[in-house]
Amino acid sequence: MTGVHTGDFDGIAPTGNRIEARGVNLLKCNPGGLLREERSYWDSGTLLRQLGVFDN
Repeated sequence: MTGVHTGDFDGIAPTGNRIEARGVNLLKCNPGGLLREERSYWDSGTLLRQLGVFDN
């Protein structure tokens, strides 16, 4: 995902910083094609560094 931090994010006030974070969504569907489970994994450390929460 890419964007600009313009609103509150989990208690972090807007910084105006451009951000980029990578991730993946894993989906499990039943035989009929309906979604049964979703898991999302993303690089939260990189995102928080871009917002100035952690040192680079």
